[in-house]
Amino acid sequence: MDDRSGDERPMDMQVLSEAYRPFFNVYAPMIRRVSPMAFDFREDVITPISNNAAVITTGSQYSWPELGGLTCISSSVI
Repeated sequence: MDDRSGDERPMDMQVLSEAYRPFFNVYAPMIRRVSPMAFDFREDVITPISNNAAVITTGSQYSWPELGGLTCISSSVI
């Protein structure tokens, strides 16, 4: 579990994924105008399902000015 003891924001604003943080930021529209790549991310999560198996999930978002962006998510069991 993620340690949020130092986080003083309300509980509905404490999110585990960095991908969702822009939705809780009141300055998000201003930041997006300054840099279209400000909310790009890459996140990997490993979730054990037994002693010998785990689910690995990877998500990423990349943006390029004037060209668009790419958002990918993939999951696998090992």
